Amino acid sequence: MKKKMFVLLVLLLSIGAFLFADGTYVKVTGVSETDFGHDIEAIKTDGSSVIYHISDETEMVTDLEDIKEGDVLLVEDTGIATMSIPPQMSATKVEMAENADQIEFSDPVSYPGTYDADKILSDFSYSYGYQMMESLKGQNLDVKGAYFERGIYDALTLSADLLLTFDEMSDAGNEYLTTVYVDGTSTGCGDRLSLDEIKALSKPEGLEEMFAYSYGFLLSYQMMLEGINLVAEPFISGVEASIYSLAPDMTEEEMNTAINEYANYISYLIEAYLEQLKTENLAEAESFFASNKNEKGVTVIDEYLQMKKTVENKNGKSPLETDKVKVDYILTDLEGSLLDEASGAVFSLSSVIDGFKKGIMNMKSGEEATLYVHPFYGYGESGTTTIEPNKLLVFNVKLLEINPQE
Repeated sequence: MKKKMFVLLVLLLSIGAFLFADGTYVKVTGVSETDFGHDIEAIKTDGSSVIYHISDETEMVTDLEDIKEGDVLLVEDTGIATMSIPPQMSATKVEMAENADQIEFSDPVSYPGTYDADKILSDFSYSYGYQMMESLKGQNLDVKGAYFERGIYDALTLSADLLLTFDEMSDAGNEYLTTVYVDGTSTGCGDRLSLDEIKALSKPEGLEEMFAYSYGFLLSYQMMLEGINLVAEPFISGVEASIYSLAPDMTEEEMNTAINEYANYISYLIEAYLEQLKTENLAEAESFFASNKNEKGVTVIDEYLQMKKTVENKNGKSPLETDKVKVDYILTDLEGSLLDEASGAVFSLSSVIDGFKKGIMNMKSGEEATLYVHPFYGYGESGTTTIEPNKLLVFNVKLLEINPQE
């Protein structure tokens, strides 16, 4: 329980004030309905795209049905974005922007073929470190700077020589939370040290030093797990400038630009990776279909669907596209990785992907079969959150009933 309490402190202090946005101006490019509510597709003032998820928990100052393409909105969000293209975020509050005609939007961002990755990551790390620490100071969190920076360094460099065990970090965090932090009795940030001096620090003895190391380590480690790419030295420099109230190396505008450029860079990398997957997965699917059609027992339904029946029932009936069916199924990829499964699932055939629908329509009740579904009959280039673009699908299906009783 104590460990959970301290982890909660890490998340609240790091994400709370820093990541929760005061509000972002966006121009709507579309509104769509989803299984969980609605999505608002938009571009931000810097030209980057974003998707906001609207749920029952979103405060809608402006009714959703009144929002249309071209409207300028002020959106508050959780600040936690997916690593997708475009990034997706949950909106906490949505309203029409005042003086919308005075808000300027850049052209939509395009992704160049090359980036100066080292500069982008260095500038982002400094900016993120400085702004994060400013936010933490705004929550009245004072830390011993040197040990806080050592904790960051050990996390980001994956040091094997930690100054404290994880249990010691947890205990220090909980004790600090219930005493020094609550009582407001911090004794300040301590002396500023060089990075070499920070690397040479010995195991902390005092509670404030132990907490600073623990929090710096766990906070940085958590950000690494979330996929935030930080370079240790510039990140520490940004943190240090804030802790000791030094003049920052970058202006606020330069920092915001650096953070936006990092987001664009990550989007570019993801886009390039997805394009690579599309090509490789399609080639794999085409190659498999070309060889699998000659395997014993395999029936070619058409160029995008192959079937191998494992249990036949010549006396059964086949469903029509307008029918509902009850099935057991296991969905995997060619490598055998489980993607989905269900027992006794009921579907309207008109509502499922073409490969599954056509495969079931070529089965009779009581039969079992393996369906090999080409991506053109599956989820195509888009894929899903769990299925890669252009991924060939393998369904092992048992057709239990046609039009089962409700």
